[in-house]
Amino acid sequence: MPPTGATEADVLERHEKAAREYLNWEPQMYIDGNWVEAESGDEFETHDPTTGKALATVPAAGREDVDMAVKAASRAYENTWSDFTATERRDILNEIADRIEDAEERLATIETLNNGMPITDAHWDMSRTCEQYRYFAGVAQAN
Repeated sequence: MPPTGATEADVLERHEKAAREYLNWEPQMYIDGNWVEAESGDEFETHDPTTGKALATVPAAGREDVDMAVKAASRAYENTWSDFTATERRDILNEIADRIEDAEERLATIETLNNGMPITDAHWDMSRTCEQYRYFAGVAQAN
């Protein structure tokens, strides 16, 4: 149901404008420090449930992609993360939270476009995500 005073046409236009503004990039997966396509080359369309229009074509990760990502994460843990001090870990996790906060409007809008949730709920999700990173930053510092 559109917000008070907004027509369905207003909502649809708002979604289309947001998609033009925030989805002007080539979607890829981030694996082992690189932006990559799916190993298979497979893709799929994601749609805005409000408008029914395609938002983006994204890589369809397959078994090979998942295996590469897991191996990369394991290497990163064993060769880098495990060597960081508690203070360095805390700082990295807080930096991630800072970047999410800086991009909150964009991330919340993309989440709303992708799944149709109200923008206020998407902002709440972004805030909770930042809280989780900050919580674990504190845990990292405490260990």
